[in-house]
Amino acid sequence: MMENDFLRAEAAWKRIREDEAFKPLLGRLKAEYDLYCREKAIPQILFSDETDFLRTGNRVRFEELYFTRRRQLTIYALYAMLYPDEDEYIIKLQNVICEICNEYSWQLPAHRPAFYPNKRDGLALFSCETGLYLAEIKHMLYDRLDPLVTERITNELDRRILRSFESETTWIETLKSNWAAVCGGCIGMTFMYESPERFFKVQPRIERFMENYREGISSDGATSEGAAYWNYGLSFYIMYYDNLRRYSRGRGKNGLKDEKMKLFAGFFNDLILCDGVITSFSDSSPELDHSLWLGYFIKREYGIASPPFETGYIGTEKFSCAVRAFLYFDPEPVRGTGENERLFEKLGWYIRRGSAYGFAVKAGNNGEEHNHNDISSFIIAKDGKEILCDLGAAEYTASNFGKDRYKVFNNSSLGHSVPIVDGFEQGTGKEFFGTLDLTDNVITVDMKNAYPVPVKQIMRRFELYNDCIKLTDIFDGEHKITERFITEIKPEADGNMIRIDNVTISFSKCSEAQITEKQIMAHDGKTIRNVYIIDLMPETEVFELVINL
Repeated sequence: MMENDFLRAEAAWKRIREDEAFKPLLGRLKAEYDLYCREKAIPQILFSDETDFLRTGNRVRFEELYFTRRRQLTIYALYAMLYPDEDEYIIKLQNVICEICNEYSWQLPAHRPAFYPNKRDGLALFSCETGLYLAEIKHMLYDRLDPLVTERITNELDRRILRSFESETTWIETLKSNWAAVCGGCIGMTFMYESPERFFKVQPRIERFMENYREGISSDGATSEGAAYWNYGLSFYIMYYDNLRRYSRGRGKNGLKDEKMKLFAGFFNDLILCDGVITSFSDSSPELDHSLWLGYFIKREYGIASPPFETGYIGTEKFSCAVRAFLYFDPEPVRGTGENERLFEKLGWYIRRGSAYGFAVKAGNNGEEHNHNDISSFIIAKDGKEILCDLGAAEYTASNFGKDRYKVFNNSSLGHSVPIVDGFEQGTGKEFFGTLDLTDNVITVDMKNAYPVPVKQIMRRFELYNDCIKLTDIFDGEHKITERFITEIKPEADGNMIRIDNVTISFSKCSEAQITEKQIMAHDGKTIRNVYIIDLMPETEVFELVINL
């Protein structure tokens, strides 16, 4: 067992039960119990659910069932620790464990090899996560689980995770994205719990996962994957090294001390634009939501303030995150975010959080991880809303990650506040790029290399003032330009002025604004988003817009 028996510490669970400070967290858990567990059966997954993605490209039906099972797994396991005298929870937990052990594959259909969708023991994001969750629950409750259930977990982990990893080199080992941290971390921790002697044999491979993940982060502590995948990848990176530190009694490699990773721990806070809004570039969301446990940990480890409790989530679909939300809970008041300015030079992102508004703009290239074609896309946030927005992640379907990815509105430059040149949207690939420069309060983005047509000059310039932003685009005059802007707040046009909420946007030497409403599916695959497209046709080679805030 690991030093201090971290997951099982009776004193910690007693404090969670009895300390008034934990009441808000316990209230959150009860709400999840009422939603997913109270008088609810374990979801049954039919063959038709499992093959829905292969038939239609839709992931929602299967994944709702799959992740509800894992939420039930987490909630019953936490309740079993919180209320050990009530047998109901351990009984229901064992039923869920056995159903998960009975699943044909722990991989999502969307992650199974296209050439072999019937593969059972492959390793991908959620098969690795499931293995870790069962290993930690077995470790936490080993003296209360039925021996038959314990044996079943042991056998399934050995077949699906340990032997699967030992028997073949997986393609994941070459990735430099969040997948490296999540899969590598989960596999490594599962070996730690299940078989120490086998862990030491595979540890060099696990460390390569982590090194790859670190390589995918820029030297100034940023990732093009955005806020959501910062949260996801870093959670499992930190979890792995925290466990390794405990497992080796402080003698193992400590990836938490890496200087780049210390910088990276603060990336999320730097992306906050105003109360409740975070920079939504890439496959992220404008909503300021985050894993509670990760915020608590980096505050303790690095002295970085956690985002507010109200914007955090327990994450019951991920047991290992949820249990740490309780074990690392920090009831101390959180410092305010305050004003901030960051230039991520390697990434080509500039973020400013002022007293009146938040602003973000990006350059980069169109071949990044979770890429959108979005050179010079920008966000203006005020009063808890994105006024001019970046839509962030689309619904995840087969087409979203296939050859039709840039036909998806969110991913194409047509779904961003960037110019359209001679009817062309921006090109896809690293060869289509922009460069960003910052001088005092002026940010410029050179985007002439972002389009698949020869362009001598397209320069976007922002002048930032306390109560307004002046945008100037300069063209070479040989092309027909459409200036496009995206918002989810219904705009009102009046001549050469547009009002969005309490913000006014004025322009001149331009045709009357054309406003189009478009409905798109949200990332959750269930909610409709109303998007408003504002198109303006400049009449000169210099286009000017003043945004009064």
